[in-house]
Amino acid sequence: MVPAALPQGKTPVQRMGGALLWALVAVVFGLCGWDFAAKPVFTIVGNWNVARDYREVPATVVTRAIKASDGNTYTWPAARYAVDGKEYVAERLTLLESDSLDHAANTAASAKLEAARQANTPVSVWVSPRKAHIAVVSRELPTRTVGSRIPMIIAFAVITLAGVWGFLGALLNLPAYTKLTDAGSVWAFAIAWSGFVFPLGMIIVQDAEAPIVVVICLGLFGLAGIALLWSAVNMTLKGTGRNFLKTSTVAQRQRATAKKPVARTDSVKRGGLGGHGSDFDKD
Repeated sequence: MVPAALPQGKTPVQRMGGALLWALVAVVFGLCGWDFAAKPVFTIVGNWNVARDYREVPATVVTRAIKASDGNTYTWPAARYAVDGKEYVAERLTLLESDSLDHAANTAASAKLEAARQANTPVSVWVSPRKAHIAVVSRELPTRTVGSRIPMIIAFAVITLAGVWGFLGALLNLPAYTKLTDAGSVWAFAIAWSGFVFPLGMIIVQDAEAPIVVVICLGLFGLAGIALLWSAVNMTLKGTGRNFLKTSTVAQRQRATAKKPVARTDSVKRGGLGGHGSDFDKD
């Protein structure tokens, strides 16, 4: 039985090292993409779907307070409402898991309660028809929080699939592994770029106080990251990574071996025919 031919330039040790490296990429980007981007989006959209039949109930703004272990007292606005003669307090601002005011949606809901408290006017809260003690101040889908995670989900999913592909290709000695490694330099740059830009963009864009100029710049960086990933995927699928690598290598060699002008150091006498000094006008 003839063993399968190894991909060009790849020994079993190299393939094993490549398999471990691509597996690490798949695990890291897969877990981070799920935990920090995909899972929160699924949770938010699920909460929004559940809250679609919540009933609008009038409420009065109240101030809640708690004394922390450090001795300080912390206060925040909430809404008191009544259902079937029983009073409840809605403290949850939005459909987000966190009530941190770093999120634009939470900031807007909190500002709504604060404005109603100062004007001494009622507000509306959305109450579950199944459990009256569950209510939110706003049941709107927090599009800014969701939208800031979509690019990260796409990018990290592509990188995770590439990692799985690289792991299986190296482990099983598949021909497709050669195409992937030929585009390895582009993949490396795209992975490094995506691992920095998309998480940073997710954190900053969802911030209520993020300057619009910063958001636009991060959006452009995100588009550049998507373009890099598309180039890496395209090179891998078409198998043009080796041509790209050869072109880059040839260009580097040409630059390194390019002839430079050489200054002449011989004793060439300027002035054309004739001598010098007293022999200037003689042959």
